[in-house]
Amino acid sequence: IEEKVLSTLKEIADKGFEESAIEASLNSLEFRLREFNTGGFPRGLSFMLGSLSSWLYDRDPMEPLRFEKPLAELRARLAKGEPVFQDLIKMYLIDNGHRVTVKTLPDTTMEEEIQKKEKAELEAVRSKLSDEELEKLVEETKMLKEKQLAEDPPEKLALIPSLTME
Repeated sequence: IEEKVLSTLKEIADKGFEESAIEASLNSLEFRLREFNTGGFPRGLSFMLGSLSSWLYDRDPMEPLRFEKPLAELRARLAKGEPVFQDLIKMYLIDNGHRVTVKTLPDTTMEEEIQKKEKAELEAVRSKLSDEELEKLVEETKMLKEKQLAEDPPEKLALIPSLTME
């Protein structure tokens, strides 16, 4: 896999990206930056946290929030035909000698160990239950399954909000 990743990166560094793909990516990035959608998080707090990386080191806290000039400079470099992204791929991914290859090996006994542990836990719980409690638990489980498999009545389905194209 490592060889395939490196050969693909070299191919991209040599050929570059399609202009339309770069333009689409830049447009998406610019939209996200302008929109600054914080979800339910307070916007002012998001601005402050965005500034923190500079602010803590006595740099201009507004610099991380100013994106128009760097974005315009990037667009100008790309318009001149500079291989901006290809150069970054070469510098940080291909020619960078500080690379780590991580191998993950499966644990062939993990599933069996989990099942044994689960079975032991269930047996411990079951051994503490009386026959009546065990029978009640079985009955409750049957009732739950029946309710889950039952069709909802139309009057209940009508309570679910839905959008229409009217």
